[in-house]
Amino acid sequence: MKSDDVPSATSFPSGSPESRAMIAEVSRAWSLVPRHYSVMVRRGGRLVASVQAWPDGDAWWIGRLMVAVDHRRRGVATALLRHAQAVATSGTTHIRLNTGAASRINLRFYESEGFTAGPTNGDGMATLSKHLLPDERAHRSDGPPRT
Repeated sequence: MKSDDVPSATSFPSGSPESRAMIAEVSRAWSLVPRHYSVMVRRGGRLVASVQAWPDGDAWWIGRLMVAVDHRRRGVATALLRHAQAVATSGTTHIRLNTGAASRINLRFYESEGFTAGPTNGDGMATLSKHLLPDERAHRSDGPPRT
């Protein structure tokens, strides 16, 4: 799997029957739980990547971003993170997520995507935030596509 196999921040991939099947699966996953969104990428029935997102006031939270070890270093996490941000609902002023405060790899990844780490809480988690500029807020919709 390559980054082209997961939804990008601006559009779903097209082309092969396999990509079209994945698009249908992703679209269904987005609509499973109102106001809480999940993308699950499967290959051969195996879950190989996922991300969740949900609104909380004017914040859009992203969580449970994961990519199977044998599918890493191909841009999949970046594509999923960007897609989860792109489908934030209207009224979102900032995006937040939590990760392990000791996970230097995760912290570097999120910081490279424009997130800023805040203080570490007592359970070893760091909250990172990304504030949206007014023009970024203007392009928000009512969330991910529904099927």
